[in-house]
Amino acid sequence: MALCTSLLGIRADLGIAVGGGILAAYIAPGGIKSVTITDVLQFVVVAIFIPLVAYVAVSHIGGIAAVFSQVPTECLAVVNHPKFSFYLTLFLMWVIPAGLIDPTII
Repeated sequence: MALCTSLLGIRADLGIAVGGGILAAYIAPGGIKSVTITDVLQFVVVAIFIPLVAYVAVSHIGGIAAVFSQVPTECLAVVNHPKFSFYLTLFLMWVIPAGLIDPTII
């Protein structure tokens, strides 16, 4: 709400009403078709454009080998990290209970 007010200079309640009206006008004629089109566009962005941008960025740098050569070796230490057991314990504390009760994981 504060973002709407500070960037556009309109009241927050008016911005919410206009945004809701635009959303309702977009969804009402198409219903599930509009939602499906939105989902397809989101899939295209996530599955195609983000990997494509990452590929172009890594190619521009000089390849994945160049990326890893610029990373300090102490940042690549996983098992030899001084706090490895602490991070492993945190990981297991958060993953195992979720795996036991989360239906999507079961």
